[in-house]
Amino acid sequence: MPPKSVRRPRLPAARADGTVLKTTIINDRDGIPVVVEVIQGNLLTINSQAIVNAANATLKGGGGVDGQIHRKAGPELAAEIRAKYPNGCRVGDARLTDAYSITSARHIIHAVGPTWNKANGADNRDVKEDLRRAYINSLGQATLGEDASIAFPTISTGIFGYPPEEAAQVAMRAVREFLHKENNPWLRKITFLIWGTDSADEQFYMAHFE
Repeated sequence: MPPKSVRRPRLPAARADGTVLKTTIINDRDGIPVVVEVIQGNLLTINSQAIVNAANATLKGGGGVDGQIHRKAGPELAAEIRAKYPNGCRVGDARLTDAYSITSARHIIHAVGPTWNKANGADNRDVKEDLRRAYINSLGQATLGEDASIAFPTISTGIFGYPPEEAAQVAMRAVREFLHKENNPWLRKITFLIWGTDSADEQFYMAHFE
């Protein structure tokens, strides 16, 4: 009797701008399919028409990825921000700029996420709403920019202290809410980008990716 064949696990898909961890399809309110995916990769090189910068309220750049985006985009980015958004951006809002020297994208969407108050724990209701709005407003800015794809980092989970599992829940719910309720003439792909190979963010985004 021949041995039973062993089913090999399907490996994640590899592509030039990262490794696809999971993909699903969500139909928007008009029944148009939108690809939603989790990718392990680099926000500065991912092939997406819009990339989201987890910015601070001044929009002037800072540490981490925010600073890297400003440096790679070049001085034209700072000049556009000074001209268009001299007062920065409120928490929960988002602003659209060109991507300049970041040639893998057309636009940068600067979203200002909230800071988690550890003392309040699960009672951070206003903070959760601000994070939801940051995602919703970013998607709205991508629509304004007529972008077919948008790539998100894990907003507020770094130095802003937002618990990754809570943030993942808010992010996935916000995407579904936007697609089911808002007019969506452009977006066809939404990416959640995970950096690194051993990330709590990856674990939680995968868990809530249904």
